[in-house]
Amino acid sequence: FMEKIRLLKLLSPKYLQKEVNIYGYHYSAKTHIFCIISILAGSVALGMLFQLPAIFVFVIIAAAVFVFPLLILSMYRKMYEQKRFFDAGQYVQQVLYSFLKNQKVYMALKDCLLVIEEGSMHEVLEQALTHLEAGVAKSKQGVLREALMMIEEAYPSEKIKAVNHFMQNVEERGGEFETSVSLLLSDNSNWQKERYALQAKKKQCHIETVFCVLFSTLLCVGVLYVLNWSGNLVQTGETFHIFSYRLIQLTSTIFIIFN
Repeated sequence: FMEKIRLLKLLSPKYLQKEVNIYGYHYSAKTHIFCIISILAGSVALGMLFQLPAIFVFVIIAAAVFVFPLLILSMYRKMYEQKRFFDAGQYVQQVLYSFLKNQKVYMALKDCLLVIEEGSMHEVLEQALTHLEAGVAKSKQGVLREALMMIEEAYPSEKIKAVNHFMQNVEERGGEFETSVSLLLSDNSNWQKERYALQAKKKQCHIETVFCVLFSTLLCVGVLYVLNWSGNLVQTGETFHIFSYRLIQLTSTIFIIFN
């Protein structure tokens, strides 16, 4: 029930702005107005193309306006997750290189903070460093483990957990670690390549889907016009108009909404 209430709230531009702001992006009122105008223009254009009555055009507009905030939120969420993935990969790479040089977690995190740009990861690193500098543990796990857990909780990635535990063990127990660092860096590189390849594949699939939707729309409306034209060739007496049939109007409306 609460999720349904939230979906209805998304119809409010101000509420939608707040939801987008959570992901660290700005969604302006001008952008929202432009998108709404585009939705109206597109819906009317499709209605004219399929020769739909005004009531069916209104249904298409209503459906588009309702779905639009979800699409906007989904787009920003995807951008947010892509940024988080980039930050996670950058953290693993930078912190390992710095740790290889200093053999101290504090120095590695400090070097990492200088490289990573302003954002969620930057804030988490600042919090972790502040906790280390305070030197006051809140549990039996110790200050170092608590600081690293701040990063792990903000970015729940197995790669980050593995790297943090590795650095903690080396700092506390010592031992040979250069080979392990090389292996972790190589694993991180492969992980990033695989994920970027997957993201590229998803993007390509999305583009192909959009083209399929456009093609299917043109194909369906083309078939209707051909049927209307051929119907007039064989019709004797009254003019045949396929777009006036209620079934055609209803199915065309459903087809447009699903697309």
